[in-house]
Amino acid sequence: MAKYGSTSLIAVEQEGELVFLRIKHFDPGPVGWEEKASAHEFVLVQLKDREAVFLELDKPSPRRVVYRLESQNQLVSYFARENDAVTETGMFEYMRQ
Repeated sequence: MAKYGSTSLIAVEQEGELVFLRIKHFDPGPVGWEEKASAHEFVLVQLKDREAVFLELDKPSPRRVVYRLESQNQLVSYFARENDAVTETGMFEYMRQ
């Protein structure tokens, strides 16, 4: 869960045939949460229609990150473990201005 005043840096990078989503978190300062050379890593496992699904790497109970284009001006994303219900409070909504 994000802390007040924290920031996340998200990068989508292609390496060979794979596409990775990498997330680093920072407190003000910027003081990193993760070790200097590490990030939370997810690999693209599904891309269809208007949705991209990334799966967390190297975890016993991996999370998925889903990005879904709801409309031309609205992108929704959320984290979920398999069989977990997704609630509105766990969703991030991005609007094009």
